[in-house]
Amino acid sequence: MDADKINEVREFNRFYTRTLQLTNKYHLGTGLTVLESRLLLEIYENKLQTANELVALLDIDKGYLSRVLKSLVKRGYIEQTIDNADKRSKLLTLTVLGHNTLNTINKRADQQVDQLFKGLSDQEINQVISAMDFIQNKVNLD
Repeated sequence: MDADKINEVREFNRFYTRTLQLTNKYHLGTGLTVLESRLLLEIYENKLQTANELVALLDIDKGYLSRVLKSLVKRGYIEQTIDNADKRSKLLTLTVLGHNTLNTINKRADQQVDQLFKGLSDQEINQVISAMDFIQNKVNLD
């Protein structure tokens, strides 16, 4: 890919992160970072129960993930229990606070997307979604 095209992609990435406020310290006005919010989502919605499953999905450093998970446990968002099938492994679950916070995050994320697309027609929204689908199907990060 030539330098101009690379610059266009990088410019879009900067636009996207700025538009969704992904560089803010706390995600969607919560006390959680984007990564912490994502971990709650993955633990609950995708039923990922162990740190190793999260490492595999998110391609994140094990040591860094361990520190983030410890912080979430300490602050009361998740619980860790010993896996009866593998005593070396800890199972992750959301606490009541974790569930409530995830509900808030999901509502605010829905509102954010709704606000972003507010001025677009149904046809334009469908075009944007088609472009997103195309990117997800064609861009291979492996």
